[in-house]
Amino acid sequence: MPAPSELPYDKTSAVSIFEYSKGLLGKTLREFVGEGYVPKKGKGALGQMAENIYFFLETNSNPASDFSEAGLELKCTPLKHGNKTQYLIKERLVCNMMDYFEVATQDFEHSHFFLKCQLMLILFYLHQSSCNQLDLEFIFFCIVAVA
Repeated sequence: MPAPSELPYDKTSAVSIFEYSKGLLGKTLREFVGEGYVPKKGKGALGQMAENIYFFLETNSNPASDFSEAGLELKCTPLKHGNKTQYLIKERLVCNMMDYFEVATQDFEHSHFFLKCQLMLILFYLHQSSCNQLDLEFIFFCIVAVA
C-alpha cells in the first residue's frame, strides 16, 4: 500500500478522488490485482475490495466516512439490465446503520448519518450472477451531495 504522499489522488480532495475514480469506468478490479489475490466474500465485499485494491484504503470499522479527510463516503451498488438498453437498480443501497434511539435525540444536520453521508461517491457495477466479484465491470459513477 502506498504511503499517503504517494497516493494517485489527493486524499483531502473529493474532486481529486472523483477524478481518480474515473479510472475504474469500463474496468474490473481484476485488472488492478496481482496473481493469487483472494477475493473477499459476503455483503459489501465488492466495496471493501474497491477500497483496498483501487483506492488503497484499509478496511476498518471506523464510523467516519471512507475518505474522512475529504468528507466523502464510498458506495458500490449493482445495476442489472432492464428492457432494451436500460439499466435498473438491482437492490437498495444501505447508506448507514442507525441507532434509532440515538438518532431520535439528534437534529438531522448534526446526526452521524448526515455527517457521514452528506457527500457520497457511488460506483455502479453491472451485476452478473455466478461471476467472480473481481470480474464485475464498473459502468457508471457519480457524486451525490446532500445539502
